[in-house]
Amino acid sequence: TGDVPPQQPWSDTSTMTLEQAQDYRDELMRERKFFVAEHNEQLYEREFSLCEH
Repeated sequence: TGDVPPQQPWSDTSTMTLEQAQDYRDELMRERKFFVAEHNEQLYEREFSLCEH
């Protein structure tokens, strides 16, 4: 498969440049940051009381 070019019409190249990969990684990290923050708030930051009265 090393000698066969990509056959999908949307595929210009088989890999991305280092700069493209770093930009994409940064985008994914930003998305994950907000996803984790939102779900942590919903799951782990619920109010509760240990009062026995």
